[in-house]
Amino acid sequence: MSNQQKDIFISYCRRDIDKVKCFKKEIEDETLAQCWMDLEGIESGNPKFTKMVIHAINSCPVFLFMLSEASQQSENALKELDFAYDKYHEEGKKVVIVYIEPCKMNDELKFDYKKADTIDWQNTMQREKLILDLKKWTGYEEKVKKDEKNHITKERLQTIRKEIEDIKNHINHIDTELITQEHQLMVLRNIKHQERVLLTKLADEEALLMGKPRPIHCHANILEGHTRTIYSAAFSPDGKQIVSASEDKSIRIWDMMTGECLWVIKGHADAVFSASFSPDGKKIISASRNVLRIWNAETKECLKVLKGGDYATFSPDGKVILTRGYATSLFILDAETGERINTIEHKSSLRHASFSPDGKNIIAASMDNTIRIWDTKTGECIRTITENELHSATFSPDGNRILSSSGDNTIRIWDAKTGNIIKAIKGHEDSVFEAFFSPDGKRIVSTSLDKTVRIWDAQTGECITQFGNQLTPYKLIKRATLSPNEEIILLIISDNTIRISDILEH
Repeated sequence: MSNQQKDIFISYCRRDIDKVKCFKKEIEDETLAQCWMDLEGIESGNPKFTKMVIHAINSCPVFLFMLSEASQQSENALKELDFAYDKYHEEGKKVVIVYIEPCKMNDELKFDYKKADTIDWQNTMQREKLILDLKKWTGYEEKVKKDEKNHITKERLQTIRKEIEDIKNHINHIDTELITQEHQLMVLRNIKHQERVLLTKLADEEALLMGKPRPIHCHANILEGHTRTIYSAAFSPDGKQIVSASEDKSIRIWDMMTGECLWVIKGHADAVFSASFSPDGKKIISASRNVLRIWNAETKECLKVLKGGDYATFSPDGKVILTRGYATSLFILDAETGERINTIEHKSSLRHASFSPDGKNIIAASMDNTIRIWDTKTGECIRTITENELHSATFSPDGNRILSSSGDNTIRIWDAKTGNIIKAIKGHEDSVFEAFFSPDGKRIVSTSLDKTVRIWDAQTGECITQFGNQLTPYKLIKRATLSPNEEIILLIISDNTIRISDILEH
């Protein structure tokens, strides 16, 4: 093992080594941390190997346990987990269990998984949250400052020159016809945008002359301003404004028609993971790390600060708030007083949860690959549906159907009363992060790791349109949401921007 000080110890089963190598590279690239894992080729029974492992665990401030079906059966991996937790608990170091694949928790194990934090690496928001935590725990900011003070080495300069040369060579080999086609497509989009602006202005003038309310249109294609990752974006109930939440610790309010940033709301001391309007549009609720804030949507004054989790949402009547308390818990709070009304506990970690349309039930996707439905008042689990590599679950607008997204590239529609599957929709080429119904329940919107957002006919399962991979500027589309009138779609992009598109003209 290198004498260089390591920041993160990665414990895993050797059957998962290819997945763990990819995980290690992404962590090191994102956090600038140095990770230790047993890649030296020494057999695990060798006394020298055991000594190296103990030394590495003792010296690293962070211990990550790669949870999979294989690692739960690995005696050595579990020994490392027990040793690290006992040692780290005494010294105040960090232990995190990371799901690198969907798997069932082995309840027969001696180690109590609830003692440590759990993160689902396949969940985009939890992945980014872990990276943010690791940056803090391993001194990312100090490393960046140190790098800024030091001169770039000759070796790095040579690497940069080589990268530039490779890019030039790649550009020289791009097909000339393709460049021409892309240019023509760009010109066509600009002309269509100008036409749309003129048509909407004409509609505004006609409405004014006839004494009717002005229709809601959008003349902007992109919302820029956040300096770090955007975690959520949502429309106001009337569709006139957009609220967004970011890792840059701010909430921004945008004018839907012009794309102008109207307000930058600051107050959270950490990244803001979610923000949304109340059903009546008079309040905004935002969630940071274990802190919720309720704001006056008109004056932007902070009305209340509550304890909560990394996301929060109002019930349909606005009287109750749902937030995640811990990885396996949901808290139900009184929206007026902030007092906890009920707590829902589950054995496995829960993903994003939401209310049914009537507010009587709560639905959540669990990391044990089950869809759980609870009674809001009693906290009783009234239905369990088993899914495959489950990522998200939500109700239809009428509450009669359930929509789920899966790591097997599939969207499924279920009967909410019986739990029977109605339809399986296939077409995505990679894991589906999230899927939800349009406000009228006739269409389905899905977001996938294949870098596309697709809109489907909920009745036939046919793909109506898609956004993303055919548009060069797009990187990864992390989340999407529809306007109340279902004519506009917001796309949260991994380049810290929000793209706006007119569905009818796409």
